[in-house]
Amino acid sequence: MTIKRVSFAGFLLLLIITFGAFLYQQNDPRPNTSIDQPTQKTPLNPHVNKSIPKKNKDAISKNTDEFYQPIIDNNIFRRLGWKPPKKPEEYVLIGTASTKNKNNSKAFILETKSKQLHTVKIGDSIGKATITEIRDKQVTMVKDGKEVKLQGGKRQFLR
Repeated sequence: MTIKRVSFAGFLLLLIITFGAFLYQQNDPRPNTSIDQPTQKTPLNPHVNKSIPKKNKDAISKNTDEFYQPIIDNNIFRRLGWKPPKKPEEYVLIGTASTKNKNNSKAFILETKSKQLHTVKIGDSIGKATITEIRDKQVTMVKDGKEVKLQGGKRQFLR
């Protein structure tokens, strides 16, 4: 009985393959050619070579970073409403000690990168920033030609 089942399964498989080949020939977009005529190789999909124009291929290969930048910026795997994290403040005003004479006023500034506390007065510099003015709970400094104001807030322990 098992020989009968195996031969029947083989017959069904041969029938399915024959029927599939017949259907494939019916839907084949290529023209029928005989053996005597020369054949020309054509791709099955005529749009394969038209996907990227030659000019764009050169531009893409030279500027791959620019080409993929929109994909990097708009990552579909981030959650909705995602925004890039804010850069942490470079300097935080801890407190000020001001006197009637503005030149003797001092400020206590925490540098967040090195976690170093600086005691500064007018004219002193921290890294690339130079202190220009010290007031109560406020310090003005110039960094790279731009004026930066540090305000004392929740961390203000000297009042």
